[in-house]
Amino acid sequence: MPGLSISLFSLFFTLSAFAISANAVPPLISTMAAGFRVNASNFGFFMTLQFVSFSLTSFAGGWVKERLKLTNWHLVSAGLIVIVAAFFAGTVLLRSAWSLVAWIVPLGLAGGAVETFSSIEISARSDPGSSKNLCLSQVFYSLGAFAAPQLVYLCFGAGLGWQATFLLFGSFSAAVGLFFVLAGARRGAFRASPPADGQRLEEGKGRSRVFVFLLLLMLVYVILESLSAAWLSYIFESHYRLSPREAAIALMLFWVGMLVGRFYIVFLPARWTLWPALLISSLAIVLVTLLLALVDLRVVRYAGVLLLGAAAGPVWPVLVMTTRVTCGSERRTSAVIGLGAIGFAVGPLLGSLLLAAGLGAHFFIFELALGVAVLCLCLLALSSCAGARCPGTRRR
Repeated sequence: MPGLSISLFSLFFTLSAFAISANAVPPLISTMAAGFRVNASNFGFFMTLQFVSFSLTSFAGGWVKERLKLTNWHLVSAGLIVIVAAFFAGTVLLRSAWSLVAWIVPLGLAGGAVETFSSIEISARSDPGSSKNLCLSQVFYSLGAFAAPQLVYLCFGAGLGWQATFLLFGSFSAAVGLFFVLAGARRGAFRASPPADGQRLEEGKGRSRVFVFLLLLMLVYVILESLSAAWLSYIFESHYRLSPREAAIALMLFWVGMLVGRFYIVFLPARWTLWPALLISSLAIVLVTLLLALVDLRVVRYAGVLLLGAAAGPVWPVLVMTTRVTCGSERRTSAVIGLGAIGFAVGPLLGSLLLAAGLGAHFFIFELALGVAVLCLCLLALSSCAGARCPGTRRR
């Protein structure tokens, strides 16, 4: 793994700021629903709208960047400015459901700019044969996602409202943005990213087929991850007859596993951090979901969700880096990230349909089916990549 520079650390922190923006609304649903006179169940629509907006930036951002001759650093800076402005303005402007729609769309667009182009910049500054930096950056995302509800808890414990929480979120994002801009200027980072090895390789049908499989792999994987994050706690409470506190432990274990899964990649040999890590994680997801579907013991279920998080944790950053190296195109990499955002919007809605159909007791069987699809798509992508002589699948 290359040395960790100040500019690289500033990129890591931008993902913490994005994570807070992406997780700002869920812990405030009850409070905001009462204040806006909106049914709490309708907040699923707002969160879906946020991630659809995210995906629009990911899909269109590469084209805009090339058209206007911008760099990743310009797009990330713009995204951070909008996030800061949204939090500060939200304390005054948010008064109704329509104002929430007008507020959450630019927040989603800005989040797409920050996550997509920070990740692409990190991948460009990494060893093409290693996903270590991207996995480490997702540790910072996980820390931001964990911090958001804790900050809400602290503010409410001090008798402050959601407006004070937004001011705190905005202040943190502003500090991150200032650090990012100063670090980038100091290192001369506002210039075009160095090309990946894949950009020098011949395009062909084999490479296009690999790209399609990677797109589908990202979509199915993120549906699995978001389905787990949205409904694990509810399933443990309603179908396994646990208390809300005991059910919350299951979700906490899942996120602890995600954090561990993204961090341990940093200590692996570089040659294991792309296709091997993707294949092993996919296989592990299948085995763990099979265990959860078949064994009806509380301790096994707790251990299973921890292992599921650890197995799933590396997949997103490894898949982004693999796309970058294999396809050698920032536009294709941003498209993979954008389709992942669509998956994040679809997962919770699929869970709602599953529960509405009375199939909650078969939740882990459904996750097992998704896990098998992830493994099959991984094998198809790897096979196509080897046939197309993609980088990372053979020694040079």
